Amino acid sequence: MSTHSASWESKLLDWAYQGLQHGLSRECPQADGVLLAQAYDYCRAITRKNSRTFYLASGFLSPSKRRAMRALYAFCRASDDIVDHPSPSPQAVIDRPIIGQCIAA
Repeated sequence: MSTHSASWESKLLDWAYQGLQHGLSRECPQADGVLLAQAYDYCRAITRKNSRTFYLASGFLSPSKRRAMRALYAFCRASDDIVDHPSPSPQAVIDRPIIGQCIAA
């Protein structure tokens, strides 16, 4: 494992622990509603583009569970892509703005 992967993994863990320390609720009420809706739309688009079966099956879930599962799928897909297609800077891949890239496509 390279030192680059350790740094992005550490950053993800730091974010997770920050959320726990600040007592964020499961619904993240402090989040901007428009930005959150865009993020869910982005996750939906990733899921629809990359996994038709999962996308269709997740449609049977309640709206809140559907959004959560598609967000989880998008996270796993992005993580897998980082590993499968290494970049000279994995940190740059994580830090790049992604909202709108898939929605506009």
